[in-house]
Amino acid sequence: MAVTAIAMVLGATFSLTFIVLQLVPIPGLEGVHFGGESYVLLVVWIVLGIMFYIHQVDEINAV
Repeated sequence: MAVTAIAMVLGATFSLTFIVLQLVPIPGLEGVHFGGESYVLLVVWIVLGIMFYIHQVDEINAV
């Protein structure tokens, strides 16, 4: 159980680190972060995910 918790924390930490590297422009790391179009598509993807989640919750509650 402890190994699983450690792996979970490490996975979340690495994920957040790479998300920050992609989303936040860091001086000296040009070319690493997203461009403008990528931010637009990220917002579209998040909105679609929220819409899908809400639809699924409604489907589950209807049962």
